[in-house]
Amino acid sequence: MSAPKKRFGQHFLHDQAVLDRIVRTVNPKPDDALVEIGPGRGALTRLLLPKVTRLRVVEIDRDVIAPLRAACGQSEKLEIHMGDALEVDFAQFIDDGRPLRLVGNLPYNISTPLLFHLLGVAGLVKDMHFMLQKAGQRRLRPADGIDGGARRSSQSVRCRPGSVSSAAEGRFRRGATDAEAGAVSAG
Repeated sequence: MSAPKKRFGQHFLHDQAVLDRIVRTVNPKPDDALVEIGPGRGALTRLLLPKVTRLRVVEIDRDVIAPLRAACGQSEKLEIHMGDALEVDFAQFIDDGRPLRLVGNLPYNISTPLLFHLLGVAGLVKDMHFMLQKAGQRRLRPADGIDGGARRSSQSVRCRPGSVSSAAEGRFRRGATDAEAGAVSAG
């Protein structure tokens, strides 16, 4: 089994209760244009897959592809796109004009750049549900007297962040710090 890689900032969520809460919050429907960013070994993917007609995933780490496919039972509904989510053109995932629904367990080191990248396609996105470290989640919330600069201002214009769940450090493989699952509605 592939170990989480520091260079990708990987932290694999493995707590079933947290995973179940994320799926309940996302509440995927069969015809949703659902895209998971950074599926890793497929802990969340395998729970989303039975609920949709097709699940597209974007993964940068080729070493997790075999465990991901195995976790998902080699499902034909799973469409894997190898690449860096910071460089992916998410418009390619639009089907029949249905807005994208994005979900993922994001590494801290790419959460802010990725959200800026996704704001570029915000008109194509219905909602985003990401597990972020608490520090990343706080940066998205409206200014509260703490300096957030242009980053917070530009994101708060297009996003409505909210916390859905918390997960302590022990719920991840590779000692990530405390995290929160957040629902971010864009548009």
